[in-house]
Amino acid sequence: METRGFVTGAAPDFTIVDLPGFEASPARHGCRTKTVIAVDFVKRLILIAGTSYAGEMKKSVFTILNFLLPEAGVMPMHCSVNVGKAEDAAVFFGLSGTGKTT
Repeated sequence: METRGFVTGAAPDFTIVDLPGFEASPARHGCRTKTVIAVDFVKRLILIAGTSYAGEMKKSVFTILNFLLPEAGVMPMHCSVNVGKAEDAAVFFGLSGTGKTT
């Protein structure tokens, strides 16, 4: 069976369940709005519901990395770097779509 680059038998570190068409009920589910983005570190599960913005998956993974990587001595950054002619570097921080790479 072709695996298309996936490692056969490998378990995911986290599972993302994305349900853009599901709207939560604040009264029933104990949330504030019909949109929910929830991370369970024990179950290693991310639940995204009520939004069709696919960037929530990436942002949820960034949230997990921002929590876990400093323990490993890594400082996670959502940024880009440009290197000048004199080999100097400029680091650009910002949200997605704010022009860091243009």
